[in-house]
Amino acid sequence: ATYNVHQLFDDHCDSGDCGTWDFEKKRSQGGFEERVARVADSIRQIDADIVLLQEVENQRCLDALYEQLSDRFSVARIGEIGAPASIDVAIMAKGSLIEVRTHRSKDIQLPQGGFTTFSRELLELHLDVSGWRVVVFDGHFKSKANDDPDRRLAEAMATQIIVRDTALEFPDALVVFGGDLNDTPGSFPLQAMEED
Repeated sequence: ATYNVHQLFDDHCDSGDCGTWDFEKKRSQGGFEERVARVADSIRQIDADIVLLQEVENQRCLDALYEQLSDRFSVARIGEIGAPASIDVAIMAKGSLIEVRTHRSKDIQLPQGGFTTFSRELLELHLDVSGWRVVVFDGHFKSKANDDPDRRLAEAMATQIIVRDTALEFPDALVVFGGDLNDTPGSFPLQAMEED
């Protein structure tokens, strides 16, 4: 399953701007704990073996969530980019962790020329699930707020190549890509994902 938890911020103001109209929302300790409990309850109701999360602020938020779900999942990893108040991807899964790969530091080609990077981490986990290799990718492409459609298309084109190459590297694995792509069926980024 994939689940955008919509700005799961903790009770610290990392950006220094946490007012009513600012992007980062600082919660009280109780408010943070309540929000984590609601998200954990939703994940339990989804009842999936692997959950791809988007908009998790940091390791502290993932740890709080995992604490409530450790009876269900044995793996919890975040693709932290390290910026204050970043909204990152994370994966919680059953099975055991074999390998973690990240892709945000790689230059990706823009469709009109030039280069950019993934706006958030493209997190890749290799898992052993009941003796099978399962490779899971979690992406969160550039938002349409302050839109940059060329960057979103570049992210999709680069992701397609990375996922394809991993599938070729591990032909017996189940390879899954999901996340919040910030676009609609039939759009250029989604068409790029379906190439080859």
